[in-house]
Amino acid sequence: MFGELAEVVGGQWRLFPSLPGPELRAAARQAIGVPALTAGDVRVERTWTDGGLHGEELSWTVGFGPRTRAYLLRPRDHGGPLPGVVALHCHAGMKWAGKEKIADGPEGPSPEVRRLRRDVYGGRAFAGELARRGFAVLAHDVLTWGSRRFALDVPEGESGLADRYDRAAARHEHVVAKHCALLGTSFAGVVAGEEGLSRLGDWPDLVAARAPAPLMVQYALRDELFPQAGMRRAHARIGARYRDAPGRYEAVFAPAPHGFDVPMQERAFGWLARELVSRPPSTGR
Repeated sequence: MFGELAEVVGGQWRLFPSLPGPELRAAARQAIGVPALTAGDVRVERTWTDGGLHGEELSWTVGFGPRTRAYLLRPRDHGGPLPGVVALHCHAGMKWAGKEKIADGPEGPSPEVRRLRRDVYGGRAFAGELARRGFAVLAHDVLTWGSRRFALDVPEGESGLADRYDRAAARHEHVVAKHCALLGTSFAGVVAGEEGLSRLGDWPDLVAARAPAPLMVQYALRDELFPQAGMRRAHARIGARYRDAPGRYEAVFAPAPHGFDVPMQERAFGWLARELVSRPPSTGR
């Protein structure tokens, strides 16, 4: 019904140009208002072991809001340097939990987290699985999730507190976005998002802006949110930016729904092992 809006806007300024990678990265940060935040007063809150894993719960401040909590997981008996991965949790309509969606602390997952993992992650906490294979994996709460969630008035009800909070948070998200906009940034900018990007490039341009650094993209062909035609166009756009870097962009088209299931995780783990472990440091990752 509103498809004509793209034509109206496109007639006023150029949409999705193709800026060079370094220029696009800098312009995108400016357009979406990404503030210069640093992690300060980093603390180790507690440690634990679980089978072959050693875990630490870290916390830090970025200058506003509650302290960020994170799990740092690594092989239990490994004392030297390890390849590192920052593992980001999903949105999935659940803001009560953040890092716990993908990483276990000493208490284990709640019933709500178990349900989400079953639906999105093939039933497992992939951050811990990756750590068991020789990586140091950091999973932290993103702004408005988990330890960084807002204190909301949650109505009483028959469902659990986590589910009731998530329903309240869904109604609250637009308030956060408007507040950020009034400050000259954006909700997307604070969590590294998207507003204003269409005048600089498209998401495929941004993800490929680091070419020729290695990149893997997995396309879930049964994704309910993104049509296959759009995936194919994204693949072509990324491939064009990697034209002069053969073999550095790996695309996988999988017959899977929206999520990050076990086969997708295994492909990603293998790719990380090749890029972070097998290749020498001089390859310019």
